[in-house]
Order: sequence, then structure tokens, then C-alpha cells
Amino acid sequence: MKTLAIIGGGAAGLAAAVESARCARLRGVDLRVVVYEADQKIGRSILRSGNGRCNFSNAGILPWDNDLLASLYQNGAFVARVMQELERSANAFPFGGEAAGGSAACAPCAPLQDSASNQVLAFFQELGLAWRQEGEGRLYPYANKAQSLLDALRRALAELEVTVQLESPVASVEPPVNSGERVTLRMADGAFQRADQVIVAVGGTLAQMLLGSAADFVPTRPLLGPVAAWPLCEPRPQGQGGSKGREQGARTESLPALRKAKGKRKGRGAEPCASSVLNGLDNIRVRCGVRLARPTSGKLLTVAQETGEVLFRKYGLSGIAVFNLSRFAQPGDVLLVDLLPDLSADRALSWLEHRCQARRESAADMLQGFLLPNVARVVCRQAGVDPDALAEREQALPLARACKELGFEVRGIGDAAQCQVHRGGVDVARVSPRTLQLSATPSIRVVGEALDVDAPCGGYNLHWAWASGLLAARSAMEDL
Repeated sequence: MKTLAIIGGGAAGLAAAVESARCARLRGVDLRVVVYEADQKIGRSILRSGNGRCNFSNAGILPWDNDLLASLYQNGAFVARVMQELERSANAFPFGGEAAGGSAACAPCAPLQDSASNQVLAFFQELGLAWRQEGEGRLYPYANKAQSLLDALRRALAELEVTVQLESPVASVEPPVNSGERVTLRMADGAFQRADQVIVAVGGTLAQMLLGSAADFVPTRPLLGPVAAWPLCEPRPQGQGGSKGREQGARTESLPALRKAKGKRKGRGAEPCASSVLNGLDNIRVRCGVRLARPTSGKLLTVAQETGEVLFRKYGLSGIAVFNLSRFAQPGDVLLVDLLPDLSADRALSWLEHRCQARRESAADMLQGFLLPNVARVVCRQAGVDPDALAEREQALPLARACKELGFEVRGIGDAAQCQVHRGGVDVARVSPRTLQLSATPSIRVVGEALDVDAPCGGYNLHWAWASGLLAARSAMEDL
């Protein structure tokens, strides 16, 4: 009996385990599938995703749309080839029947979401999972709990007799020395196991520890998380200046004169390098537009922009919109928060001019009609306007600019523990997009976050994990 070893019991590893065992049964192949998981349980990352709801895919993913995939994914051309190869493999490994414990009809899924659009959805329909579509194409289990999706995977693992070895960390994966020999897994306890084929389904940092010189690697860094930032209206602490990036983008404009406040920070009890502005905004949420810009030759170059919710924190900015921008942000970049995303700059100016004339009150009170009090005072500070003084018509322009571009300088990732993915890992240039095999070692395949692939929030990263795991399983079956 041949053995397929899968290192990692997360999304990609579990998809690979179920699919390889299903395909073996479909073809009548006697195959032992073993999952090695260092944790006490499988699927912890699945349970954490989507705040426990598991945004497991996105209805907007079109495997044959190269431009779409290139815009969504890091190394998008590679991702497109992998997803297209998975679709091509459907005829060789069709779904249907009882091979994975599901049924071809799976009636509950049909009215909720068409699974014919790609093999990932067809896989979950085969497992009997029902799901629903929410805003921006996000797909969630119909039970609204990640546990229901993990239960479907667990049930399939059991029915397909996949061996799951918990608390079994692998220390290294050693390629065969001679052709025809097996791969050696050196376990953390000093023991070793051997397998005919291996699928590595761990994070990029751990993949480098496991594979060593067997693969080429891109340094890893956390992404899809909060951003540490400093308000442009507040003097930076000494030694906290950012570095300027050099990447090019699509749009430039004059660098706004946003650093208005030159006075010393107040509050003797403040922590060193603490921002009084961010302390006052901590835990406030706003619906807004956010633009990431890069200072270049005295101008701001737009790198990316998002619309959504932003959560202010003492160290910077959080929220889905900021998470997505963190994929592109570099220290020294600027986040410009548009607090009036439904108004153009001209309309915002006209509106504020009218309010300054019609409402004889302080600038902060005037802004509180559409901004929260603490946010209104920060806008006044950036605009160089006394928040407690009577608002004058000539102050409408700086207030409008501050409302449309409340600025924060990027310092880095705010909290790596909150980041959803890591960029980096195995260099895709040394991996076959047709089989996910390492170029130098065909008996080893690499999937999911072990590869230098990432995408924005919305189910795209989990979809990649499932898709790469499925393709690796089908490819391995061809070699067993």
C-alpha cells in the first residue's frame, strides 16, 4: 500500500486529505492517507475565520478570468493557472455518488448557491454543505457557524478512513536521495516516517523550516491586519519618521498640507510615543473611504483605496478596509480617511460653507451633525481650526479638506496577532502550477499559505487554500 502524507490540518491540508482519499476510492486505488497535525485539534484556523462564521469562498471568483484573479491575488498569474488546471481535472475526478459521503443531488444547496461555477463549490456540495451568499459575494455556511463546515470535513475524513495524527509535529521533510525512493519525514520527537508522496500545507515560515534547501523562499510578513499609524495633525515623536516608498502607481496629486498642528503634545501622563489624537479616537468606528498614498517627489501617489468600516485604535487604524490596504502599505505611506464618502470635494465644501453661515456655533458643534464628537475635534485640529471658536465661512475649505482626507502616516503592522495571512513562503517560480510539485522534487507538493500567495478579505484566501489542496490531491493521485 502506498502512502500520501499531508503535513498540516488546516484548510488546504484537510481539502487535500479528503480529495485524495475520495479520488483513490473512485479509482479503486489502495492508498493510505495520513494527516500530520502539530496541534491537539484539526481545523483551528477554519474555526477562527470570519469571526467564527467562516467566509469560506466568494461567488465573484471566476477561475477563467485571468485579469480578475491577477487583480485579487499576489502572484495572480500563477493562481489563475492553478485554478484553471483544477477545473480541467474535473472530468478525470468527477463528483457524484457516495465516494465522499455526499450525494450528487445535494438538494439543499441548489437554491442557495449554484455550485457549478467552480470545483471548490462542487467539492463542498459533495460533502453536503449548504451555504448562503452575503454582501460582496461572500459565502458562509448556511448554519452561520464555521463548525458546520469543519464537521462536514471531519465526517468525510472518517468515512474515507483518513488517518489523522494529532500532536505530531514534523521537524523536516527530506527529499529522496535516489530516484524511486520515498520521502522521509523527520518528526519532532526524533522518530521518522516515510511516504511515497507528500503535500506540505503549513504556513510559509514553517514551510521553510520543513523544506530547507529543497525549495526557494520569499521572506514572510503578516498581512490583512491593523496598521500602526501616526496622525499627520500631531507632531511625530523624535526618531519615529517613516521611510518613503518608491513604487509607482496610477494617479498623483499635490501633497496636501496636512501637518497643521505644530504645538507640543499635551498630557504629562501620556506614555512615550503615545498619540493623544488616537487615544481620543480609540474604539470609534466610522463608515468611510480610505486611500493609501505614497509620498513621491513631493506628491502623493495613490497605491490603493477601499470603502468600508474603519476602527480607530490607540496604535493606528483597523477594520476590513484597512486590512485590505495593509497588503500594499509600507512605512512612510499615508492613509487618507474620507469621512464624507458620499460627497464630492466640491459638494462637501458647498455644504460646509452653507453650515458656517447658517449655524452660528462652534466648529466642533457644527461638525457634530454628521461626525461623532471626538472625530469632529480631530478634523478641526487637522484643519487648524479652533474647535470651540465660532465657525467662520473661510474655515469651510480647510474643514472640508480635513473631512475628505483625515491623514495618518503608516508605521507598519499594528498587531501581527490579528493578521489573517502571511505574504511570502515558497517561491511560486519553483513550483509547477499544473501539479503544485516542487521543480526539484516532484514527490513533494506545496499548497495554501505555504506558497507566496495572498488576497484581500472576502473568502479569497480560503478559496485558494481549498483549490490548491484539491489540485495537489488530484495531481498526487496521478503519480500513485
